[in-house]
Amino acid sequence: MNNDNNYTDGNNGNNLEAPVNKTSSLNNMNALSQYLKSTAATREGRAIPPLDKWHPENIADMDLVIKANGEWWHEGGKMTRQSLVNLFATILWKEENDGVTEYF
Repeated sequence: MNNDNNYTDGNNGNNLEAPVNKTSSLNNMNALSQYLKSTAATREGRAIPPLDKWHPENIADMDLVIKANGEWWHEGGKMTRQSLVNLFATILWKEENDGVTEYF
């Protein structure tokens, strides 16, 4: 990097290059933007699945901790993807069995 303000590299100070196919790039960005806008309401207003009708064949213990401050931890690592936390939150339920509270 040259810190000399008088330095020129022959491109008249213009370091920006246009994408090879600018129209295609804009269409892709518009499509992505539209998709994100259209699915935001679906994600935010997602209904809770009918857990009373869900009977999975395979059930296993999972090292999942929900701390009092709202942090979710899996196998000793903090879950940082909010979409995963939201997914797990929609399928979490508790049952009382002989005085013991279990979370599934």
